[in-house]
Amino acid sequence: MKHLLPLLFFVLGLQAQAQFATATAPAIKGKFFVSVDDEAVILLNGAQVHQANLNESESPEFELKAGDRILVKLKNTLGKGRFMLLFMSTDRAQMVSFTAGSFKLLPDSTVSDFTPADFAGFKKQAKAVQGEFAEPYMLPFKSSSKWVWGDVDVSSIGCIVTPQMFKANTRK
Repeated sequence: MKHLLPLLFFVLGLQAQAQFATATAPAIKGKFFVSVDDEAVILLNGAQVHQANLNESESPEFELKAGDRILVKLKNTLGKGRFMLLFMSTDRAQMVSFTAGSFKLLPDSTVSDFTPADFAGFKKQAKAVQGEFAEPYMLPFKSSSKWVWGDVDVSSIGCIVTPQMFKANTRK
């Protein structure tokens, strides 16, 4: 019991720090750049921002900020599935790369949003695409983004954007 109070203050401090970081993080205007085999629907905070079909595409311009929730509904119709995502700011100064470690598998592929508490409860990471199918890199800008997929042909993966994910684009 004597350790419970310090632990409670620690957890509350972490939550306050996360809320402050999210509240002070600027919104960055830009686009998603996507490569997918076969289909992906991308939702931001529960609203669809892009429908990506086989090959490469880019979303309309929107604002991305720390704390935003990205949900990707993946669909593979033939062979293997793979998905790569990059956010690039309009001025090309900042980017957000996504890897298998960025995404968690959602237990229900029919949902269109999740809360931070839901996300914390998702236990499985998205699958990194390995082997020959993990090549080549297909996006128009070099980044740390990697090929990922869900655990079955029709699945959903989710991510919460953190301030640390925003990086300077050193390859303009």
